[in-house]
Amino acid sequence: MEGINYLYIKKNGLFFVFTTRDNVSPSLGLELLTRLTKLFKDYLGILSEESIRTNFILVYELLDEIIDFGYPQVCHNHRQCAYRLLCRASSHAAHPLLCC
Repeated sequence: MEGINYLYIKKNGLFFVFTTRDNVSPSLGLELLTRLTKLFKDYLGILSEESIRTNFILVYELLDEIIDFGYPQVCHNHRQCAYRLLCRASSHAAHPLLCC
């Protein structure tokens, strides 16, 4: 499509795609995709279509945590991400301002 830039990486037979309408550095997109695949592999154990389908809610929450309103956010370590995800899942309904 005209005006849309595509970047992708292929890991374990899966394509991970980054799209943008803005002029973004290709290294940013590739780095984000690489980090996302590493994070998914860390959380899912094995990076496959089946593991993504089985754990779709977790993958969705990870994407929501890393990409906020279309902008990549920094998640320095997996423990921080895990804490924020657990915090959101366990107490967000009761105390929405308590954490994260």
